[in-house]
Amino acid sequence: MNEIRQQLELLNEVIKRSLSLEEVKTSINLILFIRRSLNQAGLYPDWQESEILVEAYLRVRGQINAGKAIHNLPAYLTRTSQLIVLEKYRHRQRHVKIAQKLSGNKSDDLAIEASYTEGVNQTTINLLWRSFEALSERDQRVITLRIVKGYSWKEIAYILVELGIEPKYTPALIMKLRKQGERALEKLRKAMLSVNN
Repeated sequence: MNEIRQQLELLNEVIKRSLSLEEVKTSINLILFIRRSLNQAGLYPDWQESEILVEAYLRVRGQINAGKAIHNLPAYLTRTSQLIVLEKYRHRQRHVKIAQKLSGNKSDDLAIEASYTEGVNQTTINLLWRSFEALSERDQRVITLRIVKGYSWKEIAYILVELGIEPKYTPALIMKLRKQGERALEKLRKAMLSVNN
């Protein structure tokens, strides 16, 4: 318990330094890294550095409270921030990619808006979106990684471990994810059939 408290205090100190105006090299590097990551992903200024940092802080704090020992907090916080930016980017891209798949359009993002409903009933699209969003966040993530991004089950297992959603990579995790993906797709198929009927 004492070690958890020490890690939480260290985490708080790292965050304070990151948000302070003092020119501490580590903190400035972290903020600049987050800003650069947001710019590279095209998420700035929709998302600010402080928002990502706060979310990273909450995640790392939760992991420490759960008993995870973190030896290099600044580096771990940086990696967590990077994963959060990646999640935000993938979340935004997920809607674009699914819209492309539904409409059969593979052109640039600008053309998607104009052809979004071509050949597809808008009511059907809305119902499918609602069915997709009714799935658990985990099911949505698995389907997006598998169907939209085209990752293998092994790659998906590695990604979920990297994001801290799964504790460790094992061959059993691949089978578990495959079954979970099949069940989630079956739910979507049933929703699609009910829409068609």
